[in-house]
Amino acid sequence: MRDSFAPLNQIQLDDLTHFSSLLRLFHHRNKNQHRRSIWYRHFSTFHRQLTKLLNLHSTVSATPTTHTERAKHKARLPELRIRITQTLDLWQDVLVPKWAHTFGQLIADGQFAVLGMVLTGALAGVCGTLGINARLERAGVALEEAEQAEMVKVLQTFEREIWADDGVDGAAVVSRVAVLASTEPVGNDGDDLGVPLERVPSDAVHAPGATSVRQSTGTNVAVRAPVVSLQSPQYNATLTKSASPRPASKSIKKKRKRGDAIDDLFGGL
Repeated sequence: MRDSFAPLNQIQLDDLTHFSSLLRLFHHRNKNQHRRSIWYRHFSTFHRQLTKLLNLHSTVSATPTTHTERAKHKARLPELRIRITQTLDLWQDVLVPKWAHTFGQLIADGQFAVLGMVLTGALAGVCGTLGINARLERAGVALEEAEQAEMVKVLQTFEREIWADDGVDGAAVVSRVAVLASTEPVGNDGDDLGVPLERVPSDAVHAPGATSVRQSTGTNVAVRAPVVSLQSPQYNATLTKSASPRPASKSIKKKRKRGDAIDDLFGGL
């Protein structure tokens, strides 16, 4: 929805007049050097549009002195307001994004970055005075909300299609998820407390080794050995078995390899 016409006060008209004077001086200073540049064409359009809009606002805010001039002014007011509103819509939709992009490219070029910064500052000041910045912000927020609503619709449609292909009722899935969520342990603030753990006594250790059990389905499941107390007879028997000395291995004497006659001859040296 477009904004309705809002007349400018005297302070705003003075600001627009100041920016118009700066752009006129900028034009006289850089016309001979940059008049063939692409960015200078956009600057010329910006200068002309600002002058035109300033003249329209000045005409609307003027106060005629005679009765005839007041009658003519009153008859022209609707037309002037429509022209100002159409001009602001054109600025918002087409001209301001184009000018901002062009002046930004001039800054990024580096050679005439100062000129680009001056033009960008002037554009920001003019748009702030005319209320175009607020219009652009509202348009951006409305566009973002519309995109989010469209995304929600697409996701809901996709979700219904997936449930229909799998033969699952969406309401049943939602209720099942709600039941599972209600059975999970939660804290005072609804935080997930995780899985409850059992405390193992400090004088208990695991028996060495773990067994593997084969189920009827053909899969092997590792079974941890039971916890054995340090004071139990089973643990003492395990320590005694591990501490018993190993039998001494029989020493194997290697037979000396007998050499031939040449080895016997040089063996005595």
